[in-house]
Amino acid sequence: MKKVGILLSKLDENFILYRQINDYLLKNNVLVLAFVPPVINDKLDYKKLRKIINQFDGVILEGGRDFDKYDLEVVKYLYDNDIPTLGICLGMQMMSCLFNGKMIDLKGHQSNDKYAHFVYLDKHSKLYKILKKQKILVNSRHKSVILKTDLKVNATSNVIEAVSDDNKKFFMGVQWHPESLDDINTYKLFKAFFQALKKN
Repeated sequence: MKKVGILLSKLDENFILYRQINDYLLKNNVLVLAFVPPVINDKLDYKKLRKIINQFDGVILEGGRDFDKYDLEVVKYLYDNDIPTLGICLGMQMMSCLFNGKMIDLKGHQSNDKYAHFVYLDKHSKLYKILKKQKILVNSRHKSVILKTDLKVNATSNVIEAVSDDNKKFFMGVQWHPESLDDINTYKLFKAFFQALKKN
């Protein structure tokens, strides 16, 4: 059984694991191991982080409200060590901000609809190679958006919707919540992530 670490998101003074991600992974025979940045005396303990990350075959950066410098340090560690990483919503924003991303709050991107709008895929992107579609319907539950980043932009609406670094085994982020859709596009995206786990 493959093991995936979930970097827990913050909600006020607590850390939470979103059930839909947990359930989707378990349904696909993936063991979920949640973790938070090991911070001691206001510094990230890289020795402990390495011990934590070595338990996983890959990591998911889940959605949430906010992130801090320690979260970014974890993302950099994952990137530098080529750990298969999938960012979802806030997770994609963290990945983008690590690479000179500009993030702003923007109203009007939160919807309770299962499908809220289309995103348009770059035909030369890794996401297009995975999904084999130029546009897909997605949900939209985020209050912040990425306006620019040095990562490769895979999909857009009126903002950046997906990013990646194709020189890595798997380093991709999407702005929507695929685990809430559980459609063919979700299946293909997670399948590509799971295949990267097997190579790790």
